[in-house]
Amino acid sequence: MTALLPLAAAALALERSGQALALLAGSWSAGAARWRPEPGRWSALEVVNHLADEEKHDFRLRFCLLIDSPLSAWPRTDPQGWVTQRGYNGRDLLTSIERFGSERATSLSQLREMPEPDWSTRRGSLSALDLMASWQAHDLLHLRQLSELRYLWLESQDMNIEYAGEWPGLVRPSEHGTGHEQGQHKEQQLATHPAAGALEPS
Repeated sequence: MTALLPLAAAALALERSGQALALLAGSWSAGAARWRPEPGRWSALEVVNHLADEEKHDFRLRFCLLIDSPLSAWPRTDPQGWVTQRGYNGRDLLTSIERFGSERATSLSQLREMPEPDWSTRRGSLSALDLMASWQAHDLLHLRQLSELRYLWLESQDMNIEYAGEWPGLVRPSEHGTGHEQGQHKEQQLATHPAAGALEPS
């Protein structure tokens, strides 16, 4: 449990993973960032906007509520629906990266102004430590996703990248059976989390 403590260490980890996400997303051209491996999977541009909205409406807000007001209801989120409802793929790439960076900077500022929290504070079965770990893990999941997208995009450009080596376990479009987005896992788990009934108002 001590790996994430103190809060300053957790904030530093989020700062560094946020920088990595912005740099990786910035490697795309504006047009290529809208590319999807197949219908039902996200583009890099959609991933960036998902990260920005999750930062503002999910992780930062819910972590602060859990620490400051653990009995307060958590506002509803709709990460899957927002992709189309908010037109992520029609947005400007650089503006989207800057929006994520701004939201992450706000999060870091708030975390660094907080007193050291009680990491055992819980909402159902979810502790403050669990939520902070999930925040960091969410960055890592989408770093992987952006990397996979870039790899698949390079393959799609009729370039032979075998010299780089094979990506173990990479799901290519022809092998992707469900058509579901790779970024769903966190939201799916939240919906079925033992604490979910207590997280959001009915």
